[in-house]
Amino acid sequence: MALTNDFINIWLGKEYLFSDFILFSIVLVLFVNGMQFTCYTFRTTSGLFEKNRLVPLYEVIINIVVSIILTKLIGVAGVFLGTAIARLFTIFWTDPKLLYDSIFEKKNIKKYYYKYVKYTCITVVLGFIVYAISKYFPSSNYIAWIIKAILLGCLSLITIIIFTHKDTEYLALKDSIKGVLSKIKNKFGGKVNEKKIPKTIHYCWFGRGKKSDFMMKCINSWKKISS
Repeated sequence: MALTNDFINIWLGKEYLFSDFILFSIVLVLFVNGMQFTCYTFRTTSGLFEKNRLVPLYEVIINIVVSIILTKLIGVAGVFLGTAIARLFTIFWTDPKLLYDSIFEKKNIKKYYYKYVKYTCITVVLGFIVYAISKYFPSSNYIAWIIKAILLGCLSLITIIIFTHKDTEYLALKDSIKGVLSKIKNKFGGKVNEKKIPKTIHYCWFGRGKKSDFMMKCINSWKKISS
């Protein structure tokens, strides 16, 4: 939201800029969709289609009705707001409830909504701060826009880390990133991860006869594998 109009201004000109309200509506839809995507992924991969089969129909009906009404009242922004409202009145409640009733423990659904509210508050506060700061640093060319995007991105990242560094989601993401970096480092000649199982081969020979040339060739090849 803080960078969109600057980019459009550089690319196409001022006559194509969005109003702040339309930008807010677009960002709201993207935020609601992004927050709901985890539940959607769990529901679809778990094969839970039967119980909530009518929810998409209700969502479409609410979306169409609300979008038409709001478009007549406030213009283009009503289309985006209608989509967000339809989701908030349907899958925002139904998907988590279905998952916690069918897969997870029911009592933990309160933790889900607590974190949803927490992350929403962080996003709203951070959004207002970033948007206010961006107004003082207008970008007139692509280089200035890129610098502005990097600075605002770093500010957002640092703020999110400060507020979420103790959350299980952040710790899981941190471990995943460490794992990827460790694999890249090992692949390009870095230190071998000490936690890996050592490449040691144990074998027993119970025969009394002489080992064949083929068997000796195999045994000698183990040195290459374990080195």
